[in-house]
Amino acid sequence: MVESKISPKVINIDASDMCTCLESKWVLLSKVIILGGAGQVGGAALRDLIETSDVGEIVIADINFEAAQKLVSKVKRGNVIVNKTDVTKRQETINVLKGADVVINCTPMFWSVHVIEIALEAKVHYIDFNGDFPLQMELHDEFQKNGLTAVTNMGECPGVIDLMAMYVVDKLDSVENIEAFAADKDFTQGMPDYYFTWSPEGEISFIGSPAIMWKRQKTEKSILPPKSALEVLDLEQPVRWQDGELVKVPSMTKKKTVQFPEPIGEVEVYLAPHSEQFTYPIYFKDKGLQSVSFWESIDWRTAFLYKMGFGSDEPLNVKGTEVKPIDFISALIRKNKMVGFPEKVAPDHYEADKVIANGKKNGKDATYTIDTIFPPNKKWKTSGQANAVGIPGSITTQMILNGEIKKRGVFLTGTCGIRPEPFFKELAKRGVKFYVTDKEQMAFT
Repeated sequence: MVESKISPKVINIDASDMCTCLESKWVLLSKVIILGGAGQVGGAALRDLIETSDVGEIVIADINFEAAQKLVSKVKRGNVIVNKTDVTKRQETINVLKGADVVINCTPMFWSVHVIEIALEAKVHYIDFNGDFPLQMELHDEFQKNGLTAVTNMGECPGVIDLMAMYVVDKLDSVENIEAFAADKDFTQGMPDYYFTWSPEGEISFIGSPAIMWKRQKTEKSILPPKSALEVLDLEQPVRWQDGELVKVPSMTKKKTVQFPEPIGEVEVYLAPHSEQFTYPIYFKDKGLQSVSFWESIDWRTAFLYKMGFGSDEPLNVKGTEVKPIDFISALIRKNKMVGFPEKVAPDHYEADKVIANGKKNGKDATYTIDTIFPPNKKWKTSGQANAVGIPGSITTQMILNGEIKKRGVFLTGTCGIRPEPFFKELAKRGVKFYVTDKEQMAFT
């Protein structure tokens, strides 16, 4: 099915009308740790903090000391330092975090519970981009007791895409269905024909995971809700969640074509597992929500690797040696330097998100759509994808430091008190564009 090609109008955000939410500067004594920050996302968060805040000290804490040093040498700022940090060593990591104000966790999702526990013990505010929030929420009371804030799932998607959903759902009296989409397009010159913009292990495994839809339906099944977001993918049956069910279908079996603003254009997307099927039913439980789906563009070559069995972590005997297929393909990809952008190449990569909300307004059917495009930053040499995740982490960090986020405890993007419009205006300062339409092609400012 091809979505109707409505030409959206850009939200009229004028620099003179910008909210002043981050304009008040705080004392130059604050300290921010970017844990696992030597990669692309950490680099984008670092550069944004340098250019838009007065943070006193920023620490790139990463096990890859060489990569962290290289990043710091590029920014050439005296208040940015490196610390070799192995998150598997709990006490060592606690000691690194002690005395800091905020830790931005850039490590993979499966470390999110481990790292948020470390942040609590070190008594620092916490942000991550994709956390296992059902387990993290168990620490809510302890964070609250210690006067600390944790904002989990605060990157691009999840994160900004949650605020996009809040924006369009607020326009409706009631909402029935929400579809969220993510896609990208790369115009970078001098790149190999095939490469990974993020972890090949994560991407190959993600593609092979069952796709999920959330549907509101009364069920007599005595299924307990999952304790962990990752647990859902290991269960055979549907899972009860927020007065509905998380219904699974085989990977890459449902697809459609959608239209994004230029330069992304028309893209084929697949139903996929993601955080929105968990979080939107929480955010919009009182507005009649009936279904949630998330769709993402997928490279067929990566899908082929999974279908060939390279996503498996079950050891395979190869001439007397036990080898995990996922370890082998990851090592081969990295040996051939097919991860990330080469140092001398300036990324020309764009990231895009879309949310479509259907419901009722003034007693009539209504549909609102919001799109956003994250451009590369030629000065920073960062991709749209890295900016889309890292910059929201920087903005949220600054909102905690200057007291705009006042809630204490463990929260999701949509429950910590962040409102869409002020956050969008901060992103607009960084060149991010938002487009809003309804089915009559009206624009909203």
